[in-house]
Amino acid sequence: MVKQSSRTDSILVIDGDRSHRRLIATVLEHAGFRVTAVEDASSAAELLQRFKYAAVVRDLNLAPVHRDRALESLLSTDAEVLRRTVITTTTVTRALWTIGPNRVFAVVSKPFDIDEFVDAVARCARDSRERAVTRFSCDVMPTDRQVPVNLEAVRQFVNRAPSLQRLLSAPVHSGPEAVLRAEMRHTIGDLSVGLDDAAQVEASPARAALLRAASTVAAQLAMQPARERRSTQRDH
Repeated sequence: MVKQSSRTDSILVIDGDRSHRRLIATVLEHAGFRVTAVEDASSAAELLQRFKYAAVVRDLNLAPVHRDRALESLLSTDAEVLRRTVITTTTVTRALWTIGPNRVFAVVSKPFDIDEFVDAVARCARDSRERAVTRFSCDVMPTDRQVPVNLEAVRQFVNRAPSLQRLLSAPVHSGPEAVLRAEMRHTIGDLSVGLDDAAQVEASPARAALLRAASTVAAQLAMQPARERRSTQRDH
């Protein structure tokens, strides 16, 4: 039996099946959550930019006809959003193997036990709150420690940027390749954020300038679009 709760956490539900989407929303609302439900990741993109949801419940369809597109969409999602995402799927083992460890908060089998499902979402929301408190504490606590950054490694990354740019802008020929490219962009995007954070606390102006420049290079690479694949068919 689902226990009533006084929680007011906001949850975003992404599910292409209208009846399943409404069922999940109803269950979570009865458990005390505020719920916004949309049918696909495109509809969720703007909401995720505007609002900080405590948890995201997202259906993952790994049927062969949907698999490549579903994985590309999922793995191109911001890593921080994935960490507070609960996946629902009929193929748990395949989903866990495909997504990889520690990327999402939990994977729940469909059809699910309601109490177990609500518990997973509640734990995800609680984890999000605790992470938020930790980040706030780190932001407000002064520190006189220098962040150790290997500047030679940073210089090597900048020197290799043209090669990375050529790789990321090359035409994509398959779904798995698109997923890999998206993962690379997200990793480089995380690097950009880390370099900028290091620059902000760097005591040396020269080192800070180098870190900021490298952060800009990484940000440009992370946003590098792939070229359209040229068609080999001729018009008749």
